[in-house]
Amino acid sequence: MSRHARRAALRERAEDLQAVAARLSVALALRNDHEFRRGLVLELGLSRTGPTIVFLDHDGPAWSVGSDHPLAADSRAAALAERKGPTLLERIAASPRLLSALRPSQHRAAELLQRLESLSPDQEAFELVAEHADVVGEPAYRTSARTTLALDELRPRLMRTLAVASPSEVRRYWDLAYGSAHLALIAAEGLRTSWFTDMATSFSWRAWTPSFPMIRERSLWLTLAGGRLAAAFGETLWERYVPFLSHDVPMRRFDAVAGLVSIALRKPPLARHVLARLERHLDPNAPPDPRLQHGLLASARAVLVDGRTRSFDPSDWSIDPAELDRHGSYPGILGLGSLVAAPRREFFAAAPRQGRVSIGQLSSVLRRAWGDLQPPPAQSRVLH
Repeated sequence: MSRHARRAALRERAEDLQAVAARLSVALALRNDHEFRRGLVLELGLSRTGPTIVFLDHDGPAWSVGSDHPLAADSRAAALAERKGPTLLERIAASPRLLSALRPSQHRAAELLQRLESLSPDQEAFELVAEHADVVGEPAYRTSARTTLALDELRPRLMRTLAVASPSEVRRYWDLAYGSAHLALIAAEGLRTSWFTDMATSFSWRAWTPSFPMIRERSLWLTLAGGRLAAAFGETLWERYVPFLSHDVPMRRFDAVAGLVSIALRKPPLARHVLARLERHLDPNAPPDPRLQHGLLASARAVLVDGRTRSFDPSDWSIDPAELDRHGSYPGILGLGSLVAAPRREFFAAAPRQGRVSIGQLSSVLRRAWGDLQPPPAQSRVLH
C-alpha cells in the first residue's frame, strides 16, 4: 500500500480515538469534579428549568441533567428525548469557562488512553476507562475496528522489511494490536451493549467475526481476548460462527471453534448445541487435514465436556495458541476454559509484562502469523 493509504488509515483511527477522548474527558469530569458539574448546570441555565436531557454528542449517549443532583448517564434517555438543540460537547466548546474547567479531565483521559495503547496491558487504566463503558463504548469499538484496518495497511511493508525493521516499528505494531483489543474489550464492558448485536446482524459474516482480528495475530493473550469478546457478543449470534467451521483457511476454523467454545462457556446451556455442531462439521477422518479436525474437536470437548483448562502467566506470551501440544490439544482453546469467564484481574495477570518481551520474540510471532502465505503440509501441527 502507498504511504498515503497508510497515513489515511492511521489518520481515521486518530479521529475515532479523539471521539473516545472527548467523551471520556466529560465523563471523568462529571464523575469526579463537583465544581465542573456545578458550573455546567449554572452555565447552561438548567437550574431554572429543572431536570432535562442533553445529548453528549450527535451519536449519543444522553445525560439526565438537574439542578439538585449530579449529571449522570441515563441509558433510557434516548427514548425520552428528541435530538434537537446543541449537544453537550457543543455547549461546553462555546463556554471558555467550561473548557478551562474541563482541561484537567482532558489531560487525564489522554493519559489513560495512551496507557491502554500498549503491548503490556495496564489494568488500572483499563478499569478506570471501563467504568465509563456506556459512554465510550461505541467509539471505542469503532476505533478498534479502524485499528484493524490500519494494521492491514502497515503489515505488508513491515513484513517485507522485518529483518531490518527498527525495534520501534515492531513494537508499534504490537502496541496497536493490543491497544485495539483493549478498546474492544472496554466496549464489551458496558451495560448498554445491544448495539453490539445490532451491528453484528446488520451484515453478512463472509469474512468477519468479532474475534478474528485478534485471533489472527497468533498471540496467546490476544486469542484469549478474542474469546472474551466473542462471548460478550452474546448467545444470539453463536450460529453465525458455524459456517466458518468449514472454511478453507485453517485459522478461520480455529477462530470459529474459539468463538463457539467461548460463547458456550459464558452461556453453559448452549454447550450441548455447540458440541453437536462441532461434531457435525469437524470430522476427524475428513480431508484435507484430519489432524487439524481431530485437534480442534478434542480441544473443544476437553473444555466443554471434561472441564479441562490451562493456566498461563506472562512468561507464556510466546506460546503459539494454534500449535498442537504434546497431548494433541490447542493451547489457545484450552486457555479459554480458564480465562473467558474469569474476573478481569485473572485475565490481565496472564498478559505480557513491560520489559519481559524481546523484540526478537515480537518479530518471531509476526513471522509465525504472517510470514508464510503458502498452505501448510497436510499433517502440519501448526495452523496457517
